[in-house]
Amino acid sequence: MRSTTLAALCLALVSAPARAAEFAVLARAQASKPISPAALRNLFLGATRTWPDGRTVEVGLPAADTPEMEWLASSIFHLPARELRTMIRQRVFAGELPEPRTIASAEDCLAFARQSRGGLCVIPQTVAASHAANVGLLTVTD
Repeated sequence: MRSTTLAALCLALVSAPARAAEFAVLARAQASKPISPAALRNLFLGATRTWPDGRTVEVGLPAADTPEMEWLASSIFHLPARELRTMIRQRVFAGELPEPRTIASAEDCLAFARQSRGGLCVIPQTVAASHAANVGLLTVTD
């Protein structure tokens, strides 16, 4: 039992850094560029409400219990997903953040980013390559 638990822990530690590369962030009408975790947090929490070109940021929040939400919560906010969703709901209720659109799948993220004026959402890296020309790919830097 102990060796199985130790082996699972070692596997989790070895594969943890690779998780950051599993997801990307799509942003409508933005150039593909690196973004810091702090800047990304500000976008998702409504502290930064406009893009540099003046477009309003429209947040597409991953649905609960999705790998995208787990990545956003753990890698960017360093919180459990449930706490992140609670924090965002509180900010919406306080009027600090417009109601984000719930994104249930990679296809929803692509459609949202293509159709919105300033959409922002999380997508698996494997699907990110198929983003439209008018959608930028923001890569998270350390």
